[in-house]
Amino acid sequence: MPADTFRLLILPDCHVPYHDPKAWACALAVARGAHPDGCVQLGDFGSFDSVSRYKHDPRLVLPLEEEVAGCNASLDELDLALKTGGCARGNRWFLEGNHERRIDDYILDRAPEARFAVDWRDMLHLDRRGWQTRPYKESLVFGEARISHDFGRAGVNAARATLLDVGQNTIFGHTHRLQVMYQGTQAGKRHVGATLGWLGDMEKITYRHRDLLRRDSQLGFGWAHFLASGEFWLQAVPIVGGRCIVDGVVYSA
Repeated sequence: MPADTFRLLILPDCHVPYHDPKAWACALAVARGAHPDGCVQLGDFGSFDSVSRYKHDPRLVLPLEEEVAGCNASLDELDLALKTGGCARGNRWFLEGNHERRIDDYILDRAPEARFAVDWRDMLHLDRRGWQTRPYKESLVFGEARISHDFGRAGVNAARATLLDVGQNTIFGHTHRLQVMYQGTQAGKRHVGATLGWLGDMEKITYRHRDLLRRDSQLGFGWAHFLASGEFWLQAVPIVGGRCIVDGVVYSA
């Protein structure tokens, strides 16, 4: 790639503090060593299972205070890795996912009058950290890409279905799958739809059969080069055995 491209690190669902330690360490190694110019977190950074509407075994779920503390500890690690890699504070975007929405829904269900006083962004100190945020079900428009936590699709055909729904380049998380789908003709405009895996710990997911999780979930993230025109080249980066390859370099946990 030309030296004048903007390198964007795209991190999908982490589900902190129930994240995969090796996958997270691998992503941090890329943040330090691949020198991204910007970073987008696709949402569901925190899992917030303690305030979920779904039933969870209390033996497997941490209290909200500890979940928030875990998120801040992991954000401290990410902030330091991005700083070390040269990523400017103004080039960091944090998208709200359905798991961050759990905080708002919990308050609205139990104490709507206190909604103004409770905000997950404040819990994670995102303003102080220099992260720009986008609400759930809104897109970050970056060059010719529309980036969001999800566009309403999941399942085995999520990347293609979302690409057809939106009709533009789409990059999203949510599905825990790693898929890239191109649509277009050789002579015409090409569009890409991509869902970029996750960084969570499969062994801590209890709502789905373990064999189906092993089949469908893929540890990974995204890496893209953007030109000043807005055109971009996207790489879906699988993490296998705690290792990945970005721009020909092996990064390891």
